[in-house]
Amino acid sequence: MKKRSLMIASACIAFSAFTAAASLNAPPQPEPYFSAISPIFGYDPAYGPLVGVAWFSYPSGDVSEVTDRKSLNLVSRIGPHGAVSFGHEQPNFNSVFGLDYALSVNNFFRYETADDSTEILDTEAQLTLSGQLRVRRAISESTEVFAGPRLQSQWISSTRESEAHLYTGARLDQRDDPINSQQGWFVETEIRWQPGSFNNVETDGTWAWLTDSRGFVPVLPDTTLALRALSHLSSGPSLSRSVGGSELLRGYLGDQFSTDQLGAVQAEFRFPVWRFIRGVTFYEEARFNAAETWLTRRSAGLGFRFGLPPDQSMSVRLDMAVNDQGQWQSFVNFNQVF
Repeated sequence: MKKRSLMIASACIAFSAFTAAASLNAPPQPEPYFSAISPIFGYDPAYGPLVGVAWFSYPSGDVSEVTDRKSLNLVSRIGPHGAVSFGHEQPNFNSVFGLDYALSVNNFFRYETADDSTEILDTEAQLTLSGQLRVRRAISESTEVFAGPRLQSQWISSTRESEAHLYTGARLDQRDDPINSQQGWFVETEIRWQPGSFNNVETDGTWAWLTDSRGFVPVLPDTTLALRALSHLSSGPSLSRSVGGSELLRGYLGDQFSTDQLGAVQAEFRFPVWRFIRGVTFYEEARFNAAETWLTRRSAGLGFRFGLPPDQSMSVRLDMAVNDQGQWQSFVNFNQVF
């Protein structure tokens, strides 16, 4: 099975080399933001050791109307492969709309595995450029609708594949915190449409429908049971979803499976360990259609969250998981899975 790597820049571990917004190295900002800069030393099961740098800018929490978030990741495999990604969330872009965008470039190789095995059999050079724009409109304090385009161009050897699609959806968000939720719930549904002219592989239009539901239940002080249900249904492979890696089925490699029909559940029990360190135990199960065959795959494991200065709002995530084939994987990323 051939795999794509689109956003490898976040599969890394960061150590605390952070500065507050008031430091000499931080640019002056008219509103109360924290800025954080960290070197990256990480490991990905498919790509090996990673090095790089990450930068974040996010609200300090002192002023409720400040909501913009920015992030920039630059990461490289020890060798010629690397990735750069930038994202900017602006929920209050003007008095009517919010505006978010994200851009990424990477030349991490594609890889091939056999069936459910996580052993890499072959690799292939590739270069991927991708971008996304989202326009938001708030309906109420906790409800918004959104729409926008996503685009991607990929060069594999001498072959170029380009695709784009349009999407629209709605979100209901009752969480107490969008990054480290401890109570509340969240529901998002999205419809995607790709006309035949937006894809150089298929000629027919393709649609997809996605849902993402999350719930957070306080159990003890600073202890949370986090639950998530995902579904994906598409009419063709051009809008299929990847399964496996640091976000879903952490016992498998990133993007190990590709499916046009998916139902998945995730559960995490989050608890304090010591000071800025928190622990997580998790279980994940997904049923999906891969190459005309229905599969059910599971993974479970243990993880840690290391809060980062200055306020521990951002964190490094380390997860160790075993899948139902008895294979172990380790992933490191930023912030919670959901």
